[in-house]
Amino acid sequence: LNPPKKPYPTGEGSLGCRPALRVRAIMLPVKSTSVASSEGVWQSYVERWHQATRHTQGVAELSYSLLVFWDMLCTLPLSMYNLHFITQLFKVLLRPFFMHLVPLLQTIALGVLSVDWFLHNRAMPGCPDKIWMASSDGETLLCGFAGAWALTWPVLIPLAMVAWANYRFIRTGFLEPSWASTGRSRWHDTDGGIPPTWGAQDLTLLGLILLDNVVLMAPLMIPYGLIAEVLGCWNVLWKGNHFKYVTAAKALSASSSHDYGTMTNGAP
Repeated sequence: LNPPKKPYPTGEGSLGCRPALRVRAIMLPVKSTSVASSEGVWQSYVERWHQATRHTQGVAELSYSLLVFWDMLCTLPLSMYNLHFITQLFKVLLRPFFMHLVPLLQTIALGVLSVDWFLHNRAMPGCPDKIWMASSDGETLLCGFAGAWALTWPVLIPLAMVAWANYRFIRTGFLEPSWASTGRSRWHDTDGGIPPTWGAQDLTLLGLILLDNVVLMAPLMIPYGLIAEVLGCWNVLWKGNHFKYVTAAKALSASSSHDYGTMTNGAP
């Protein structure tokens, strides 16, 4: 909590609506790995399902944010609004929207488009089937803006970005600290248990990420992404924010039993 050095005035010359206390996030020095149950592979899938449905319950934050936003519009005087306040306000509103609703709507739209494309012998009526600049005559401009110019690119580019983001995340959080650690601490030594391939952990990491993105992502996103998000919206619709909290175990191998850093007994 960071209290301001002086109170913000209201009325004429006001800096707008700003909180008396500001909360800043402090990241815990803990590294977490994927869900892996000690009871076997199938139980790991089950516990991953519980984790996914728990995460998608966060869609309730969007409805609550909209309710608070409406109450604010009805009570807060216009003199309290400024550019900084409006910017922060829309950040709060848009983040849960992009996290929960946009992926769901995008999946449904892309699914309908893919079915239509398949039913028309892998071609979109009115859209060319080759990569080219969209013409300005209006006939193919809509196809270009919609990403239907060639269905490979609306899927390939996001997948490449997801793969690169995952690679950088794991390399920065796990591999690079362990390479530069030299016994500095358990947190730094933790490398996620990634074995080297031909002496390089990078090769193993790239291979796993390519396998996940090319082979496993599409089928696994149906239960853990689409269905879980739909159930989250359905549960919020009928039960609000009431749900059964089921934890997901993250069992670790003996060689990487200190992956939890400060959560381990005797950790520095």
